[in-house]
Formats: sequence, structure tokens, C-alpha cells
Amino acid sequence: MTRRPGLTSHAATGRTIARAACILSVVVAMSGCSTTGGAGPDSTADDAASAGPTPSATAGPASGQTSGAPESRLLTVDDLPPDGWVAVPAPTAADPGSGTPASGDGAVDAAAVCQGDFRSVLNLPPQPATASFQRGEVSFTEQIIPDDDPRGTIDALRSAVTNCIGVETPLPGQDSTVSFEPLPNLPIDASAFGAVTKITAASGVITLGFVVSDLGDAVAFTQLTAPQGQPVSTDDLVSLSDAAVEAATS
Repeated sequence: MTRRPGLTSHAATGRTIARAACILSVVVAMSGCSTTGGAGPDSTADDAASAGPTPSATAGPASGQTSGAPESRLLTVDDLPPDGWVAVPAPTAADPGSGTPASGDGAVDAAAVCQGDFRSVLNLPPQPATASFQRGEVSFTEQIIPDDDPRGTIDALRSAVTNCIGVETPLPGQDSTVSFEPLPNLPIDASAFGAVTKITAASGVITLGFVVSDLGDAVAFTQLTAPQGQPVSTDDLVSLSDAAVEAATS
């Protein structure tokens, strides 16, 4: 494998913003959302700000890389820095809904992408291979999604999300908006794309970051979610995403 250099309130309002973060990360990752987790800022929140996928690519895949079933290529706790990460159950499956084209149909729903719904871009199976981890109130999730054209998928997502930068888009059914910002420390490279996402409600802001990376025969989607009111560590996001690519392609 050829490796690139490393990258280095009140209960009701708490539930609203935590649920908004859950909706975004789940729809982005298409992994569903636990309704009992505690990753949100308010321990009474009934929906965790669970991490969907967010892949980073500081390690490039070998040409034609195939390393077995997606589940066997996921990160484990042993692959993460020894600074408090623990494995947690992956979110339960979510209803994919009916407002967005099914993945793989060739049509990108630009409006949905700006809401954090990437289903029209990613070639998502019904149950993507998913690994979830938590460190205090910070959560990290990885998904590996088989893809015959990972560069094409990354390019399509880059193009769609770039059009959303600087725009605040309402989340359907929520008193919240979603906005995207560039990921400042991800090298410009066709094999990876990432962004910082902010979910804003009256009670505050939840920030998360995602990266999607080329694994040769799949994409890795990794996501790091910060506690309410705190910025997401883009250094941690890139480092963890790098580890995900390394584990999946080694």
C-alpha cells in the first residue's frame, strides 16, 4: 500500500438539538440512531448525537485493493489512540424515508444534501458495516460502503456539498438549520473529501465533521461529533479517519 503523509438548557430544547444532530448523522451515514444514548449535551436528551460515517484519506489504497468483507475492515478500539475511546453499539437501522432518491440511481438530490441527507450520493446497502466509539461526550463512527467507483462518488459528494457551503438550510420537521464549512486541515486530494457541519437551534449548536475516503473498492465514511456548544476537533477527525483508511487497506 502506498501511504501519503499523515494528517495529522432545558430538557425540551436539549432534546430538539440532540435529535437534529442524530437526524443529520444518521441520514448522512444512513445507519439509524439510538434513542437511548447520552452523547448529547443534556443527559436528559432522548436522542444521542450519534456518529454516522466520516472517512478520511491520509493513506491511499493499493490499486484494486480488496480486503474481505466490509465488517472485517472496520476499526477496533485497538486501532484508536489510547486516550479513553470505548466501543459502543452501532446505531439501530433507520427508516430511509421517501423524500430522497435511492442511492445508486444516478440523481443527486442537491436540496437533500444541503440538509445532510447523502442518500442520493452514497451507494448505501440496507445495513452498512458500522463501528461506533465514544470518548466522554465525543462520538466517532466509521462506515465502509462498497463502491465500484469510489472516486466518482467522492467527486459527486464534493460537488454537492461545496454548493451548500455558506448556506443555512432548515432541517425538515425540526426548528434547526444545517450549514457546512470547509475542513481546514484535509489536504486537497481527489481520494478524500470532508467538511465541518453545524446544526443550529435555539438552544445552541452541535458541530460535527465528516470525511469520505477512497478505499479502492469501497468508500470509508467517518464522522466525529462534538458535545453541544463545543467545536469539533478537526485534527482528531483527520487522525481517526486516517486510522480508518489504514485499517481498511492494510
